[in-house]
Amino acid sequence: RLTDAAVDAATRGARGPALRALFLSALPKLSNACLVEVVAPRCTHVRVLHLARLPRMRTDSVVALLGACHERLEQLSLAYSTRLEDGALDAALACAKLEALDVSGCVALTDAAVGRALRSPTLQALSASSLPKVSARTAAALEQKQRMAALEGASGSAPPPSGSAAAVTAMITENLATVAALSTVRFGASTVRLAEPSAAGSVASLQGSVEAE
Repeated sequence: RLTDAAVDAATRGARGPALRALFLSALPKLSNACLVEVVAPRCTHVRVLHLARLPRMRTDSVVALLGACHERLEQLSLAYSTRLEDGALDAALACAKLEALDVSGCVALTDAAVGRALRSPTLQALSASSLPKVSARTAAALEQKQRMAALEGASGSAPPPSGSAAAVTAMITENLATVAALSTVRFGASTVRLAEPSAAGSVASLQGSVEAE
């Protein structure tokens, strides 16, 4: 299984302006120390950040990471990183250019925090499913927002409904069409993608897994 040392080695050659997209997914051994001390200083120019299914990742680590890239970050997934609390979502909402956010399966998030996300003036796509603490009222508000976006996009000129898995997937993968596999590291393409070998696959398979969630 991929370790902190592997993440360090893979990202060492891409930092600052050279690193625009970073995918770290399903890495059970990835430590908070690595996220804060190794990854954060190298992702100051990241626009796409995928931190999904990281069971050890804490809220304070996410705050540190987003503090490093908050000026440029546009797309973020924290999906199914189950230790995260409201502070992680609030740090995401503080990113001025954030357009797409996936917090599905972050089971500790409260109704109040998700409500704040719904009121964000910048978010175009919000995925917030499988959240047991979210009230029926907030869930209905999210559904209503999706319906309104669907009506606005009925002409076919607009993107998928805001909040839908398709919209989040499309935005998160928009700049990654040339990446062949999740385990591929491409510094030339300003992209680093790391996942456990069992999760390796094409971009299409990533889209399928996100939409299934």
